[in-house]
Amino acid sequence: MLAEELDPLSSAITLSAVYRFISTRTFDEALKRIRKLSEIDPEGPLVAEAWMAYHFVRKEWNDALLYLKRMIEADPDDPYLDMDLSYIYAVTGKRNEALLLVEKLKAVPESARIKGNFLAFVYAGLGDLDECFRWLDYAYDRREIFIGWFRRYPLLENVRSDKRFGELLKRARLPP
Repeated sequence: MLAEELDPLSSAITLSAVYRFISTRTFDEALKRIRKLSEIDPEGPLVAEAWMAYHFVRKEWNDALLYLKRMIEADPDDPYLDMDLSYIYAVTGKRNEALLLVEKLKAVPESARIKGNFLAFVYAGLGDLDECFRWLDYAYDRREIFIGWFRRYPLLENVRSDKRFGELLKRARLPP
Protein backbone atom coordinates (compact mmCIF):
# COMPACT_ATOMS: atom_id res chain seq x y z
CA MET A 1 0.00 0.00 0.00
CA LEU A 2 2.88 2.36 0.76
CA ALA A 3 4.18 1.95 -2.79
CA GLU A 4 0.79 3.03 -4.14
CA GLU A 5 0.89 6.12 -1.94
CA LEU A 6 4.43 7.00 -3.03
CA ASP A 7 3.76 6.49 -6.74
CA PRO A 8 0.00 6.53 -7.38
CA LEU A 9 0.45 6.72 -11.16
CA SER A 10 2.63 3.64 -11.51
CA SER A 11 0.93 1.00 -13.62
CA ALA A 12 3.26 -1.72 -12.34
CA ILE A 13 2.58 -0.90 -8.69
CA THR A 14 -1.16 -0.76 -9.33
CA LEU A 15 -1.06 -4.13 -11.11
CA SER A 16 0.85 -5.58 -8.18
CA ALA A 17 -1.94 -4.37 -5.89
CA VAL A 18 -4.51 -6.00 -8.19
CA TYR A 19 -2.71 -9.34 -7.81
CA ARG A 20 -2.43 -8.90 -4.05
CA PHE A 21 -6.17 -8.31 -3.70
CA ILE A 22 -7.06 -11.09 -6.12
CA SER A 23 -4.92 -13.59 -4.21
CA THR A 24 -6.73 -12.69 -0.99
CA ARG A 25 -10.09 -12.70 -2.79
CA THR A 26 -10.71 -9.07 -1.92
CA PHE A 27 -12.40 -8.53 -5.26
CA ASP A 28 -13.91 -5.10 -4.53
CA GLU A 29 -10.43 -3.71 -3.84
CA ALA A 30 -9.06 -5.48 -6.92
CA LEU A 31 -11.77 -3.86 -9.04
CA LYS A 32 -10.90 -0.41 -7.68
CA ARG A 33 -7.28 -0.94 -8.70
CA ILE A 34 -8.24 -2.27 -12.14
CA ARG A 35 -10.38 0.81 -12.75
CA LYS A 36 -7.50 3.00 -11.57
CA LEU A 37 -5.15 1.15 -13.91
CA SER A 38 -7.61 1.75 -16.75
CA GLU A 39 -7.45 5.49 -16.01
CA ILE A 40 -3.65 5.55 -15.79
CA ASP A 41 -3.04 3.69 -19.06
CA PRO A 42 -6.32 2.87 -20.85
CA GLU A 43 -4.72 1.09 -23.82
CA GLY A 44 -1.82 -0.42 -21.92
CA PRO A 45 -1.18 -4.16 -21.80
CA LEU A 46 -1.36 -4.23 -18.00
CA VAL A 47 -5.07 -3.38 -18.12
CA ALA A 48 -5.82 -6.52 -20.14
CA GLU A 49 -3.60 -8.52 -17.78
CA ALA A 50 -5.44 -7.18 -14.73
CA TRP A 51 -8.87 -7.96 -16.17
CA MET A 52 -7.73 -11.40 -17.29
CA ALA A 53 -6.37 -12.20 -13.82
CA TYR A 54 -9.54 -10.92 -12.15
CA HIS A 55 -11.82 -13.09 -14.30
CA PHE A 56 -9.41 -16.02 -14.18
CA VAL A 57 -9.43 -16.29 -10.39
CA ARG A 58 -13.20 -15.88 -10.31
CA LYS A 59 -13.45 -18.79 -12.78
CA GLU A 60 -15.18 -16.59 -15.33
CA TRP A 61 -13.47 -18.45 -18.12
CA ASN A 62 -15.09 -16.78 -21.15
CA ASP A 63 -14.23 -13.30 -19.89
CA ALA A 64 -10.72 -14.37 -18.91
CA LEU A 65 -10.23 -15.90 -22.35
CA LEU A 66 -11.32 -12.68 -24.06
CA TYR A 67 -8.56 -10.69 -22.34
CA LEU A 68 -6.05 -13.51 -22.60
CA LYS A 69 -6.47 -13.67 -26.38
CA ARG A 70 -5.73 -9.94 -26.58
CA MET A 71 -2.57 -10.51 -24.61
CA ILE A 72 -1.54 -13.45 -26.80
CA GLU A 73 -2.02 -11.33 -29.93
CA ALA A 74 0.37 -8.77 -28.47
CA ASP A 75 2.94 -11.36 -27.33
CA PRO A 76 2.39 -14.79 -28.90
CA ASP A 77 5.63 -16.25 -27.49
CA ASP A 78 5.00 -15.52 -23.80
CA PRO A 79 5.03 -18.86 -21.90
CA TYR A 80 3.04 -17.30 -19.04
CA LEU A 81 0.16 -16.78 -21.46
CA ASP A 82 0.47 -20.35 -22.74
CA MET A 83 0.23 -21.54 -19.14
CA ASP A 84 -2.92 -19.52 -18.51
CA LEU A 85 -4.48 -20.66 -21.77
CA SER A 86 -3.66 -24.30 -21.13
CA TYR A 87 -5.17 -24.03 -17.62
CA ILE A 88 -8.39 -22.55 -19.03
CA TYR A 89 -8.51 -25.35 -21.58
CA ALA A 90 -7.91 -27.89 -18.81
CA VAL A 91 -10.71 -26.69 -16.54
CA THR A 92 -13.20 -26.22 -19.37
CA GLY A 93 -12.88 -29.76 -20.66
CA LYS A 94 -10.57 -29.06 -23.59
CA ARG A 95 -8.04 -31.63 -22.43
CA ASN A 96 -6.44 -32.25 -25.82
CA GLU A 97 -5.86 -28.53 -26.40
CA ALA A 98 -4.39 -28.23 -22.90
CA LEU A 99 -2.04 -31.15 -23.51
CA LEU A 100 -0.85 -29.65 -26.81
CA LEU A 101 0.18 -26.53 -24.92
CA VAL A 102 1.81 -28.71 -22.25
CA GLU A 103 4.18 -29.96 -24.93
CA LYS A 104 5.01 -26.36 -25.83
CA LEU A 105 5.60 -25.54 -22.15
CA LYS A 106 7.94 -28.52 -21.82
CA ALA A 107 10.15 -26.80 -24.39
CA VAL A 108 10.65 -23.74 -22.16
CA PRO A 109 14.39 -23.50 -21.47
CA GLU A 110 15.66 -24.68 -18.08
CA SER A 111 17.30 -21.30 -17.62
CA ALA A 112 13.88 -19.65 -17.39
CA ARG A 113 13.33 -21.44 -14.04
CA ILE A 114 9.57 -21.59 -14.52
CA LYS A 115 8.84 -24.83 -16.37
CA GLY A 116 8.02 -27.01 -13.36
CA ASN A 117 5.68 -24.46 -11.84
CA PHE A 118 3.86 -23.93 -15.12
CA LEU A 119 3.38 -27.62 -15.77
CA ALA A 120 2.31 -28.29 -12.18
CA PHE A 121 -0.33 -25.58 -12.53
CA VAL A 122 -1.72 -27.03 -15.75
CA TYR A 123 -1.79 -30.58 -14.37
CA ALA A 124 -3.62 -29.25 -11.30
CA GLY A 125 -6.21 -27.84 -13.71
CA LEU A 126 -6.44 -31.20 -15.44
CA GLY A 127 -7.00 -32.84 -12.04
CA ASP A 128 -3.90 -35.01 -12.45
CA LEU A 129 -2.32 -34.47 -9.04
CA ASP A 130 0.32 -37.18 -9.46
CA GLU A 131 1.70 -35.36 -12.49
CA CYS A 132 1.21 -32.01 -10.74
CA PHE A 133 3.36 -33.13 -7.80
CA ARG A 134 5.95 -34.64 -10.12
CA TRP A 135 6.38 -31.19 -11.66
CA LEU A 136 6.28 -29.46 -8.28
CA ASP A 137 9.14 -31.70 -7.15
CA TYR A 138 10.95 -30.84 -10.38
CA ALA A 139 10.41 -27.13 -9.64
CA TYR A 140 11.62 -27.54 -6.08
CA ASP A 141 14.74 -29.45 -7.13
CA ARG A 142 15.61 -26.65 -9.57
CA ARG A 143 14.78 -23.86 -7.12
CA GLU A 144 12.15 -22.37 -9.37
CA ILE A 145 10.66 -19.16 -8.17
CA PHE A 146 6.95 -19.75 -7.64
CA ILE A 147 6.51 -22.65 -5.22
CA GLY A 148 5.42 -20.30 -2.45
CA TRP A 149 2.80 -18.91 -4.82
CA PHE A 150 0.99 -22.25 -4.75
CA ARG A 151 0.34 -21.67 -1.03
CA ARG A 152 -2.09 -18.83 -1.71
CA TYR A 153 -3.30 -18.96 -5.27
CA PRO A 154 -7.08 -19.37 -5.09
CA LEU A 155 -7.45 -21.90 -7.90
CA LEU A 156 -5.15 -24.47 -6.33
CA GLU A 157 -7.25 -25.73 -3.44
CA ASN A 158 -7.08 -29.26 -4.83
CA VAL A 159 -3.29 -29.13 -4.59
CA ARG A 160 -3.10 -27.60 -1.13
CA SER A 161 -5.48 -30.17 0.34
CA ASP A 162 -3.18 -33.03 -0.73
CA LYS A 163 -0.78 -34.21 2.01
CA ARG A 164 2.10 -34.10 -0.49
CA PHE A 165 1.77 -30.34 -0.60
CA GLY A 166 2.38 -30.03 3.14
CA GLU A 167 5.43 -32.23 2.75
CA LEU A 168 6.72 -30.02 -0.08
CA LEU A 169 6.25 -26.88 2.01
CA LYS A 170 8.21 -28.47 4.86
CA ARG A 171 11.07 -29.32 2.49
CA ALA A 172 11.01 -25.75 1.19
CA ARG A 173 10.88 -24.44 4.78
CA LEU A 174 7.71 -22.49 4.02
CA PRO A 175 4.83 -22.10 6.46
CA PRO A 176 1.62 -23.97 5.62
